[in-house]
Amino acid sequence: MERINGNLTLFLKLYPSVQIILALLILILFYGCAKPNIPNKEITNGVWAWNRLDNLSKTSQYSISTVYLQRHNTEIDEPFRQDAKQLKNGYIFWLLDGNTASIDDPSFIQYDISILDQALKEHIEIQGLHLDIELYTRADYTPETMENLWRRYLITLKNVADELHKRGLKLSISIPFWLDTITLNNRPLCDQVMDIADETVIMSYRTDSNDLLATVEHELNYAQTHGKSIFLAVDLSPSNEANGEKLSFFNHKNKLKDVITIKINNISFKGWVFHSLDDI
Repeated sequence: MERINGNLTLFLKLYPSVQIILALLILILFYGCAKPNIPNKEITNGVWAWNRLDNLSKTSQYSISTVYLQRHNTEIDEPFRQDAKQLKNGYIFWLLDGNTASIDDPSFIQYDISILDQALKEHIEIQGLHLDIELYTRADYTPETMENLWRRYLITLKNVADELHKRGLKLSISIPFWLDTITLNNRPLCDQVMDIADETVIMSYRTDSNDLLATVEHELNYAQTHGKSIFLAVDLSPSNEANGEKLSFFNHKNKLKDVITIKINNISFKGWVFHSLDDI
């Protein structure tokens, strides 16, 4: 054994290039096997636009490059074309809809699909459909009805995703941070939504960064494990809640930068979404 070690040492001294090759192989093996939790460097911020894009210039202060634009008609009209033309200059464009009746009446979603089909024909660059269906705002949302409503919600999302993917388009979904507390089919509801969505926006409405991150810990971990994309949303609009100061930056926009610049060491995190364009 000593002779073998001695011969190996002599060989490496005679051929130093072999040492370099061996060192490189060791590094490749180490970094190839290890999977460090590296934060995503390609952060893109977005904004919900519920009205016309008259205030689009304000997006520059928060480096916003994605716009979720609400539709106001059942087909593409001239105002829509004008807004789409504005977004052509460096913005990622999603069609936005949030009608809670969509799980009852397929025609609402069909209007969205029709608009997207028309957009493709007119060569309007658009990513797909962003759904902000907040079932808990419905009058019939009760402890007795919620399970059935959420089941229909998941079926609707799956059907929409299938239709969009046929067209080469994507589905983006926004959900409240507390959806991980609802269990359906023996799994957290938020996990099932993320499985369907191409990207998920978590309405993590908190003004304290520690509180905010605590509310989305489960979602970020699940998304990272399953290769999903997550955006975190902050609220800039007036709040009617008793603890509104802890939920919205409406009266604390000077503190917003401190929150949206926090380091999030999770590769599933892709950026921030602001609610909304009118409140920036």
